[in-house]
Amino acid sequence: MSATSPRQVIVDEEAEIERLQARWRGLGLSTAPADRPTAERAIADLYRALGLAPPGRCIWALSPLQGAAAATMAQFLSPWMPAQVRAAEWARDMDGAPGEVMAAIRQAIAGHGAVDDWEPLREETWPSRRSGSPEEAVWGFRSDAWAPIRSGLGQRFGAAAGGRLGGRLERMYWDLFAVQVRNLMRPLGDAIERHFWLFDSHFQAGQQDASRAAVAEYIGGRLGVTTPTRDAMIQLAGTCGWWWPYRGAVILSERPRRLRLDAGGRLHAEDGRALEYPDGWGMYVWHGHEVPERLILRPETITAAEILGEANIERRRILLERMGYARFILESGARPMHADEAGTLYRIDLPREDPLVLVHVANATPEPDGSVRRYFLRVPPRMRRARQAVAWTFGMSERQYAPARET
Repeated sequence: MSATSPRQVIVDEEAEIERLQARWRGLGLSTAPADRPTAERAIADLYRALGLAPPGRCIWALSPLQGAAAATMAQFLSPWMPAQVRAAEWARDMDGAPGEVMAAIRQAIAGHGAVDDWEPLREETWPSRRSGSPEEAVWGFRSDAWAPIRSGLGQRFGAAAGGRLGGRLERMYWDLFAVQVRNLMRPLGDAIERHFWLFDSHFQAGQQDASRAAVAEYIGGRLGVTTPTRDAMIQLAGTCGWWWPYRGAVILSERPRRLRLDAGGRLHAEDGRALEYPDGWGMYVWHGHEVPERLILRPETITAAEILGEANIERRRILLERMGYARFILESGARPMHADEAGTLYRIDLPREDPLVLVHVANATPEPDGSVRRYFLRVPPRMRRARQAVAWTFGMSERQYAPARET
């Protein structure tokens, strides 16, 4: 088969998309220090491409929380915010900033540049996109953005290849988007907003723009869709965290020094913060849900009474997972509802949700030291007998479940 055949073209291009997806997933989840020189050069290039003088000052924050604090302060310096709002919110938000963040930011900002320097660069200052061209897909991604990309790829590689590669490119985008935006940026933004409810949200996402940067890099290389602004944005996505652009200054934040995910791409860690930045700020997260430090570092302090008294169903589930079924059964004083040779079935009523039904079984294979491991399995509330519950875990009916020998 010729190396230029349509089928081989698709194979080669899909391999390139796979490579880009892996590269940008790595950059989006990077815990390496920000590449500050490269990021600052990209900022200067971006401003020049927008017809603006490069900013006179780049302020580096050690976390997005510090960056949000600096951006909040910049709002109060901006001539576009009424003075009475600036005065009222200063007392509400700034004095309650965590740790020494605000002292460092006041020192960094004070006396540097005119008030007009802190006018934010809003969306309308970015170059307009031409309708019907691949350019409109970056940096915007409207619902109809993929048609021009498919059309461009079709002209480059043929209609069949263009359709298939466009679909693969779209899947890459949404796969990266799911982790970077849904699973990282949104919970991070929620945590920051608890500190600064009026924080300036016109930030750019930096490394969490990996989904757009990956697509932009591909169509730039394959369709020649490149502009100085897009190239600068790709550079920033690969070198730093969140950043806030103003007329005469830019606030940029570091990347995390620790980032842990579960198998589903959600923030999660059982031994410390799932997300932590160089200033020590971060989040304790259990399968995508931010939780208090105690639930991660001191799960032994959780009690059965606390679980049974918890009104929030999601929080109750997390408490139960952290405490463990075995200790919960023991401490709650639950009594078995049925027992047979397959195991023991327990049922515990929970407020505002289905009962918790667990079957207690023994591992049929002894451990190397001869001991037998016992564990609990959660089963549907409709289970009434232990054997029925164990059979359900194997996808069988109670009648079908008749093992000659378990392993």
